[in-house]
Amino acid sequence: MVVLNNLDRYQLALDAIKRIPRFNARVEAATARYWTAMERHKLYISEHGQDMPEVRDWRWNPRV
Repeated sequence: MVVLNNLDRYQLALDAIKRIPRFNARVEAATARYWTAMERHKLYISEHGQDMPEVRDWRWNPRV
């Protein structure tokens, strides 16, 4: 349960956006968007006992 352990892509994206100066104007909107996604994910976990399929089944695609 990567979201519950703060190891998910949402948390990583937030960390990056907060630390890269050129994204300063996007921090507030991104924070709201990612926190909403994380809360939705936590609700899914509490109901189903596992990560959402979009997180659980995600695979790195280096060709993108």
